[in-house]
Amino acid sequence: MLQVFITVGVCCGYFICYWSVNLKSNLSWRTPFIVQSIAALILAAGMHRLPHSPRWLPQVGREQRAWAVMEQFDRHGVEREKEDLLVRLSSGTNNATLKEIMLDPTTRWRAILAMFLMGMQQLSRIDAVLYFAPLVFRQAGLKSQQSSFFASGVPGILLAVVTLPTQLVLMDRWGRRPSTIWGGAGQGVCMFIIGILYASGGSKALAGKWTIISLIYIFLILFSVTWAVSLKLATIELQPSRSRSVSASLSQSVCWVVNTLSSIACVLFLPETLGRSLTDVDMLWNERTLRTSLLAHKLQFTRDGRRAETRHRRRDSDAEYHPGDVELADTNGVQVQNLHTAGS
Repeated sequence: MLQVFITVGVCCGYFICYWSVNLKSNLSWRTPFIVQSIAALILAAGMHRLPHSPRWLPQVGREQRAWAVMEQFDRHGVEREKEDLLVRLSSGTNNATLKEIMLDPTTRWRAILAMFLMGMQQLSRIDAVLYFAPLVFRQAGLKSQQSSFFASGVPGILLAVVTLPTQLVLMDRWGRRPSTIWGGAGQGVCMFIIGILYASGGSKALAGKWTIISLIYIFLILFSVTWAVSLKLATIELQPSRSRSVSASLSQSVCWVVNTLSSIACVLFLPETLGRSLTDVDMLWNERTLRTSLLAHKLQFTRDGRRAETRHRRRDSDAEYHPGDVELADTNGVQVQNLHTAGS
């Protein structure tokens, strides 16, 4: 249900901001934060009713509580789950550490595949599509307020509507593998056609503009009914029991690593384009590129200087005079001479 609540939250967040922006007081910007705080408090208040993991309870001697939790969520498969847990406990198998996962070939490649899939999901840049959609819609001739609604309000409604049946019903019928393959192919086709329209100048025509808008909607729907749900499930279900928690954490953390790298790249290369003409953007880009080149050159010069200084220090230390070495050599010479004298 995670993705369902995410899409519902995005949809509600847009309409709350769309309504509060017309307020004349400071509640205009405070209202979204107030609503978020209320939602967080409700979540915190309800956490005490969340049951413990049935895989953790037997490890602390609470088997009966574990069986009760299993029956709440899966009455039909509880016996099979009991057998698996009892076999695991009797064999003394504990959760694997990160080092153990990476040293074991069977768990290592499963973890790497999970991290790769979640990284690709984040790099599909659904957030970027939503961010730049208002600009595309304004290019299609819509007014600013209309483009904002069609680019944020309508997608928010679509994402919430299509995600709910997908996660509750369709995903268990489609399977994880077909959803990932066909969903990725469909998203790629949408982006490829949009790129062709922009490159060929077709985006300047009214039909081309509305084709791009339609493809953006199709892209959002395909992402919501496939990758947004299937990859989160597949990357967890793919892992064996002993490495599932660590591998799932690694795969989810890749999303934040990608976001961090994107932020660093924006700090280094991305200029501010809001309200700028094409000429101003070109000047800003050239200025930012020059600054980045100077920074890279400075870092390279500093690193080369440190390397040269290290080499000089080593060379000077090798050339220094060591009296102890000479005394040792003289002592060895005397010892050798004494041996020769004794032998004669």
